[in-house]
Amino acid sequence: TNNKQQQQQHVLTDKHGLSSEKGVETLASAAEGSAHLQRLVDELVRELGIAPEQAKKHLRDWQAAHLTLRDIKEQVLIKQQQQSVEPIWRCNVCGRADKPYIVCYVAPYVVGYRKVSIS
Repeated sequence: TNNKQQQQQHVLTDKHGLSSEKGVETLASAAEGSAHLQRLVDELVRELGIAPEQAKKHLRDWQAAHLTLRDIKEQVLIKQQQQSVEPIWRCNVCGRADKPYIVCYVAPYVVGYRKVSIS
């Protein structure tokens, strides 16, 4: 089932340190065809029962999403400086957080902003 695959995928991301900022940066900057990516593809195929091309596409999509995360974080910083607000982050996969910092780097996004005092 799709839900079971998501759970297994989350276990794999934690196992490989991909739910941390450093792990995501490593994945986002990994070159196509690198040994690191190939190990992840092999494990996705084995653990999730998906085709190799599907695993590669999934990793490429994830890389692209996390490259755009850099832009989002920059926009958040600008908004914080201009409006005295802080972002409230949540993971789109596991739902972790609703905190003013990223708790899970699997698929973070900003759910809103909270006003903060500048004292």
